[in-house]
Amino acid sequence: PAKATRPELARLLPPETLAYVRVANAPEVRAEFWQTSSGRMAQDPQFKPLWDQMFAAVEKAFEPVRDKLGLTVAELLELPRGELGFAVVPVTGAPPALLLLLEAPDDDRNVATFIERSRALLTESQWIEESETVDDTVLHMFRRGTGKTERLIYVRRENVLLIGNNVDAFKHLLGLWSGGDVNTLADQPAFVNLERLIGKAEGKPAHITWFVDPIN
Repeated sequence: PAKATRPELARLLPPETLAYVRVANAPEVRAEFWQTSSGRMAQDPQFKPLWDQMFAAVEKAFEPVRDKLGLTVAELLELPRGELGFAVVPVTGAPPALLLLLEAPDDDRNVATFIERSRALLTESQWIEESETVDDTVLHMFRRGTGKTERLIYVRRENVLLIGNNVDAFKHLLGLWSGGDVNTLADQPAFVNLERLIGKAEGKPAHITWFVDPIN
């Protein structure tokens, strides 16, 4: 049988999601930038030297981060190879959780470098590394000291890197990924209406969408 398509971010989030931003296809957005007025100006022979100087200045300022993560600004910007999304979701009895989804091949060397360097930085800063398996998916967890309130978690699954700060939010997301619930943000009436209006206005699916729940 054919392999099931991974659900998009909105179908991995609860209907009570507080905020959501999604880039449907990051490479397409990067490519189409050069067709915008700013992109064309950056390629103009008269402006390109200035653009190059500005980018070089950004790279220079970013050097301390590059030395720690092992990636340049350009390499970080090119990490997403498909969907890129961020969400804030409610968690019972805890502050809202943050979730980041970045689509990139499992064998992507730059993503592997980002993960390994980040792990090294956390352990050097005395964060304790733990792991837990949920539905054949390994949650890599880091907590500061002996407390359990401050955490960072990441998951690598089906060409996706997930990063967040709450285990319960991760488990709920993985449950939706496995088809454990049909009630998601994508089914929330306000979200559905927004998607419909954006598609009608643009005449095609939007590259970038965002949603904020005005009630919660």
